[in-house]
Amino acid sequence: SVSPINLSGSFRKMEKKDQLLEGDGILLYCPKAKGFVFSPPPLSPQVSHVTLYSIAELSHINYPGFPNVHYAAFEVIPRKCTSLCDNATIALKRNKNLVYGRKVKLIHVASRMYLSLSKKGSVRNPVASLEKEDDADTFRILPSDATKTTGQIIHVQDKVRLEIVGEVRNQVLCAPNVLKLSGYDLKKASEGSDFVMYSQTNGDKIGPQLALRGGEVVMFLNEKRESYLSILAAEFRPDQTIKVMAKVSDGASKSAINGGDCFWQIENAAIQYNGNWVEFEDTWTVRLKHLPTQQYLAVVDDQLILKSLDAGENETDPETSFLFEEDAADDQSGIFKRRYVRIKH
Repeated sequence: SVSPINLSGSFRKMEKKDQLLEGDGILLYCPKAKGFVFSPPPLSPQVSHVTLYSIAELSHINYPGFPNVHYAAFEVIPRKCTSLCDNATIALKRNKNLVYGRKVKLIHVASRMYLSLSKKGSVRNPVASLEKEDDADTFRILPSDATKTTGQIIHVQDKVRLEIVGEVRNQVLCAPNVLKLSGYDLKKASEGSDFVMYSQTNGDKIGPQLALRGGEVVMFLNEKRESYLSILAAEFRPDQTIKVMAKVSDGASKSAINGGDCFWQIENAAIQYNGNWVEFEDTWTVRLKHLPTQQYLAVVDDQLILKSLDAGENETDPETSFLFEEDAADDQSGIFKRRYVRIKH
């Protein structure tokens, strides 16, 4: 059996929730450009880059192979709700349906910065960037479908357009990057692109502070052995099978030495971008992605190793599928950070 593991460091089943709410986390997919709006870590604090993460086939839509799902996730918040809003105010606003015509801001989950098309680039050819709250753009969500009108509820996978509030007939357009000869930028245009809105987190489900969410990065501490789930640092080579090992913690503080190789991101086995609460369920399988190598924990020929997976392949790969089970010694219900679970293959 697997020894109890302590989760140091944020999944509930992705419900088939049809209606989107204010406060939800979303992904924006452009069908024409075949990619998700995406912003990886900047090369410097002063420079951010918003582009598209392309997927080869529409069949990969649930498992596009993001290096980190939070690079593609945005929270939809009401225009008047700022980072200074208290928790009670935000919780109340999160119970409101998201409707066409609503003016919102988009917060990039990974960076906690705001989407903007008003600051970077030349005046004649501005491109999207991530900015502080004072420089955030406000967007009006418009329907792409002519049969839908202002005030109607927005549903998951609706096609929408984003109009920049305060600018006459300026919408968000996915345009090829002509300078780089590849990739896309988000720009202003009189006629914008269609975006499909996918649900990443259910903003109306306010869970406990330490409850574990999909997409969160954690370390796994084996309490009995006082060691972390890790790999040998010398084995960071793509042409070699990487074995998973226990890395001894730093005494009483239980800190991991060179902790980057102990970082694991929790992903849902069916939908990579599911950011809801993890539960103890036989049908609720997870994958554990080792962030530095972008490979997955796997059991192959009775060995615990890392395994590379292509986009779309994850959903059908049993070697990388695991379950969290309750530990009998822990009387806490649910999956929480700093609580005990068993990891079962």
